[in-house]
Amino acid sequence: MARVLNVKKAIRRRNRLLLQEQYYHQQRRLYFDKDDDDDDGDDEEDEDEEDDEENERESFAYPHPLRIIGLMLIIYNTAILYQSVRFEFSLQDEIESLVPLLPQFGSAGRSLRSLQSTLNQEDTESQGNNMDAAEKEAGPGLDNSDQLADVKNESEGQEDEPEEEAVLEWNHPATSPPWTVFLHIYLPPRDQGDDHHDNGLNIVREQIEQVAQSFAGRSSSQPVGQSGGDFSANAATSTNTTIAATTVVYYTSIGGRMQRDWMRQLCQEHGLDCQNLGHHMEGHEMITLDKVQDFCAHHPQQIVSYVHTKGSFHADMEGNGEEGAIHQSLWRYHMTAAATSQECLLALSSPFPKIPASSIANSTDGNQTESFPKASSASSCNACGLLFSPLPLEHFTGNSWAAQCKYIQQLLPSSELQVKRAILMENLKQDGLQAKFLPAVPNNVGSGRYLGEQWIGSSPQLVPCDVSREVGIAYWMGEKRNTTIEFDLHLAPRFPMNHSDWAWNAAIEDGEVLEKPYRRMRDFFLLPGHLHRWAQEYKAFPPITSWVWDWFVDGHRWRKRVDQHGVSAVQTFIHSQA
Repeated sequence: MARVLNVKKAIRRRNRLLLQEQYYHQQRRLYFDKDDDDDDGDDEEDEDEEDDEENERESFAYPHPLRIIGLMLIIYNTAILYQSVRFEFSLQDEIESLVPLLPQFGSAGRSLRSLQSTLNQEDTESQGNNMDAAEKEAGPGLDNSDQLADVKNESEGQEDEPEEEAVLEWNHPATSPPWTVFLHIYLPPRDQGDDHHDNGLNIVREQIEQVAQSFAGRSSSQPVGQSGGDFSANAATSTNTTIAATTVVYYTSIGGRMQRDWMRQLCQEHGLDCQNLGHHMEGHEMITLDKVQDFCAHHPQQIVSYVHTKGSFHADMEGNGEEGAIHQSLWRYHMTAAATSQECLLALSSPFPKIPASSIANSTDGNQTESFPKASSASSCNACGLLFSPLPLEHFTGNSWAAQCKYIQQLLPSSELQVKRAILMENLKQDGLQAKFLPAVPNNVGSGRYLGEQWIGSSPQLVPCDVSREVGIAYWMGEKRNTTIEFDLHLAPRFPMNHSDWAWNAAIEDGEVLEKPYRRMRDFFLLPGHLHRWAQEYKAFPPITSWVWDWFVDGHRWRKRVDQHGVSAVQTFIHSQA
């Protein structure tokens, strides 16, 4: 039905444009035709006519505004008739750009303004007709994305859905807990198949239920922190500080639409206050993460848990069918559990638990011992997740995590970081670095949509902790674990770089890089590359207490160079070796 309305709309617009084209020709004749009523036939009049013709020919040497509009109408009319080329031409935008240039043309300028107003009014009316018809055809609980592609508001009686560019006021409930959940939803459109769409809805339902049952989502009285001491899973019950509030879940949806009432009812059934931040036909995680950062700018004392519907975009993993889908489901369950866990949220709320210190030795040849140190016992982590990995770039595996808003405020906005990352990679070779240890592909260097997976770890001020006792993520994909028993809060990374079970070990492209100091000191994926990236993007390095100096090969050597040369340490060393 909606497609039929779209065709009718196109025909109406085509007819309107034909009339507008006639209007253009009339205006052209009015502007260029000269008064020939005199029939004296003398030579002087003939000379005047020749002058007029010459002036008209000269006027065609320059792009007259009415000529531009005529050409614009023809192009737009062609686009309407041949929609298969998927070309979209905005008549309103073109008129808006021309109207300010036409005050000297009197009636022509006024006519253009009238045309602009008429088009805006008719587009609004036709959009409303399309919206009503499409919503009647949509089934309960979800909408057909192809039918609602150009519908920006819900039906009358429902609140408007925020635009992507909307400025949010963040009227966050004052009685909410000190943590807030952000959920990034990808829902496959109906035209990709009912099975994929329904699988996406099931994932949303499953995650809402899991958040509601987690420590972050319980609306009954819960401890919010302690002044210090042990933060084990059982210690929280001994505190006297409690809250009695409903957790807020802000969500953004991509792809297929969900009806608001379906999501609202689902959340209410599980005691959550879910707030819709908008829908986008296409996009990636940075759409939601940008809103996380904006929220934190208004609520710097909050803790944010970020989770997403992993597995809704690719139903299985690497084409492994049902087994792959199970792996995705288990991975999603465990990383959501970590991001909303008591371990992570209390660690971010209060001073980190005391951890016995250990030591590490870096030999002169750059090889590490098997043991790896914990960070200073006085440290507090500012981000926490299931499993933290420093390579290829710092990230939480799966990209679900919890973090302090005061740390998130320190992160570069995604748009700025995207530009700086692109410049960094473009200039990598001329800066004297190479990317040989691991493949320099987008998901390894954090470019494009993959920036969202590395954004939380991009700052040199990151102090991570995690809850996985296993270095391999495969452990959390094999079966559903008892997280109450198996989650073990720890400053990260807790495993040394030379541990054989790191996931990135399988992707090593040139293992000889580690064995040759000359190459090791110039590789993008090793410490020189990380330092260079921090210097270029954040103009800063990690503090001397950071895990970075102990975990990476040659860490202590580079820390001395940083002490001597500051943010130019890497470039100074490379130039000295040239």
